[in-house]
Amino acid sequence: MPRAKASGPTVWCFVGAADLWAITLQEDGGNLPPDHGPWRYLRSVRLEGRDPDEREAELLVTAYGYCCFQPFASNEPFIPPAAHGR
Repeated sequence: MPRAKASGPTVWCFVGAADLWAITLQEDGGNLPPDHGPWRYLRSVRLEGRDPDEREAELLVTAYGYCCFQPFASNEPFIPPAAHGR
């Protein structure tokens, strides 16, 4: 019998300025970029990697602590500036 995939991390969802959304590993959103705030808490969710976008978001959150995006506007996630030089 195949094993079920373990659930991914719990993340906290926030919405910031200009309809920018973010998920973060920090419950208080303290690691979100302040220049895109103020950040308003929406809810917590558990990432389960059900589709490619969610898997990519999980990778970014695991690597950088958060992932910003504009829902339905683009398939490209916001990559933290510190990540561009890697």
